[in-house]
Amino acid sequence: TRAIELATGMRMKLGTYLTIGERGWNTERVANMILGVKYVTRLYINQSVITSISDLKEYEIEPLINLYECTLNLGYMVEDDIEDYNFPSRNVFVNMNDLLSHMTGKETECFTKIPKDNIKYTYKDASVFLMDGTDGPYYVDMNYPESEIHVEVKDDSYDKVFVQFEQKDAVFNENDYVISCDNIVNGLDDMITGSGSMELFKNSDKDVFFCDIYRSQGSAIEAEFDSINYYCYDADAQRSAFDNLSGEQMICTDYKSGYVKGEVAVDGDRRLLMTTIPYDEGWKCFVNGSETNIIPIVGNAFIGVKLPDKGVYELEFKYEAPGVKKGYIISLTQSLIIILTILLLL
Repeated sequence: TRAIELATGMRMKLGTYLTIGERGWNTERVANMILGVKYVTRLYINQSVITSISDLKEYEIEPLINLYECTLNLGYMVEDDIEDYNFPSRNVFVNMNDLLSHMTGKETECFTKIPKDNIKYTYKDASVFLMDGTDGPYYVDMNYPESEIHVEVKDDSYDKVFVQFEQKDAVFNENDYVISCDNIVNGLDDMITGSGSMELFKNSDKDVFFCDIYRSQGSAIEAEFDSINYYCYDADAQRSAFDNLSGEQMICTDYKSGYVKGEVAVDGDRRLLMTTIPYDEGWKCFVNGSETNIIPIVGNAFIGVKLPDKGVYELEFKYEAPGVKKGYIISLTQSLIIILTILLLL
């Protein structure tokens, strides 16, 4: 349950789908750096998602594996103010910039807002209305099966261009996908959900980035968005953030279900180890063999650990489901009572 809550929260705030395809990276190239995702594999056979090694062996094929070059380990040292951090908005680009700025202690802009004058819409049996104000909300009307909206963003030497159709509530029900677009690479055919983000294709001949939004089975006829956010991606800014954080990473030396062991060498001024282990009361942390307090960080999503000074630390994270030990004691007590009762009757 906690993992689902985390996935939902992170997906809304960072715009990540937790899966990736060969056609593009979405905003996940930054989100996956933060979350410590190094390799992702995804494959489709007969419309079935292949997710396990046993599945691959059954079909006797090699998996498609994507490697993230700028990605952090399961844990790394960050600035202390991340302890009480909460995401400032539903705009995933603003959130990623803000989170990285707090983690590094330096103003970071991996994403920059694109001027409206650089964005052009072409409609076919469809329309987009700006309902109020200058930035939203927007109303998208696609009443016909042939409805289509073509979006072009003028290329001003952008590395990549992304768009987010921002909504108040995330949409996960398979019958409630908001729009469809060939740019989607989230493992859910071509449909994008509320507050999801996607990368625009590039047409080098016309010097534009583009996407075509249309209707398909499961997508909405009408939809309202708080905002439609177009941002360009700066690879150099992400590399700078990665270099800032990658010097003090926890090296994982052992792991299994409910257990993680690693080492971190602290030689800078940062004293907070941020892990991307989902926070849960059942986790315990041992630093150099002694139990230490764990700290819920980033909106109580992850586990953080304070380390006292410079040096090399061995960390062990052990998980025990809350109530298991208490339940064991109760069961043992009940068993003893039953045994004693039987003995007395005999």
